[in-house]
Amino acid sequence: MRWVVLVAWMLAACEDSRWRVDVGELYPGRDPSFEVPASASPKVPFFVRVVTRGGGCSEFDSTDVDAGPDGALITPYDRYYTPRENEGCIAILVPIMHEEMVVFATTGTKTIRIRTRRVWSSAGQRFEELVDTPFYVVVE
Repeated sequence: MRWVVLVAWMLAACEDSRWRVDVGELYPGRDPSFEVPASASPKVPFFVRVVTRGGGCSEFDSTDVDAGPDGALITPYDRYYTPRENEGCIAILVPIMHEEMVVFATTGTKTIRIRTRRVWSSAGQRFEELVDTPFYVVVE
């Protein structure tokens, strides 16, 4: 009976509602935050890398690639923890690496858009917006 209670408690902890998944934040001051090749060969996979902002209350979740014949949209997702009233997070800035393979079957100039979130504060208010950064890859 103790094992049943322990397993139920562990499953409840894993589904903690204080965690949310959202589009990854741009990593401030990191150059480059994106690595996309300028050229590629048809039917040969290549890597696209995106670095998002991580820290004491965030971690890697997944990376989504929506590819078509003319290009791809790459969206990094990270998990963010909202601490309880008496909790905190370690105040560190840690890069989160998202890396995915992309391949195009046909030649031409392809557009790779990387979707991230830009977060800033002004006059004590927090703002955020989705940002699509385009890159062009010549496939020949």
